[in-house]
Amino acid sequence: MCCRGCGSPDCFNECAPNTPCATCGYRLSVPLAALNVSDAGLDNDGRYPGRMIIAARQHYDHLDEMPSDLFADLMADAQTASRALRRLPGVARVNIAILGNQQSHVHVEVIPRRHTEPNSGLAPWDHAPIHRPLAPADLQDLTEQLRRVLRDASQRVEVQR
Repeated sequence: MCCRGCGSPDCFNECAPNTPCATCGYRLSVPLAALNVSDAGLDNDGRYPGRMIIAARQHYDHLDEMPSDLFADLMADAQTASRALRRLPGVARVNIAILGNQQSHVHVEVIPRRHTEPNSGLAPWDHAPIHRPLAPADLQDLTEQLRRVLRDASQRVEVQR
């Protein structure tokens, strides 16, 4: 079911946001889906294909300003993203980070990890290769795949509640 109020059970991808935050201008570079209290986007990062940003839909500069019930819902959205990423080929672990050093909009980084990475077993920023974007065809394929697995992971959560 759409969380943006259109009422359609089939609009999951169509509701993927592409408008900047009215407070700070934060915007997802490759929107994927509208989740419960956040919007999921793909970070075009060839080092960690599938790396997602889960951005709180409501603006908060700092995590400690966010009401605890909203934070719990944001973490549930991060779980949905993690569940989706674990369905991708080769993903062994999923790292979750909330940093806030470069963006003044609370968001969660959800990073798939594979044993084939040069820094496998380390934090993604420890001895990380130089950032490189995905090839355009790979970006398109991954975007479509993540939209599908996010929709499936999201529907499983609704059934379990």
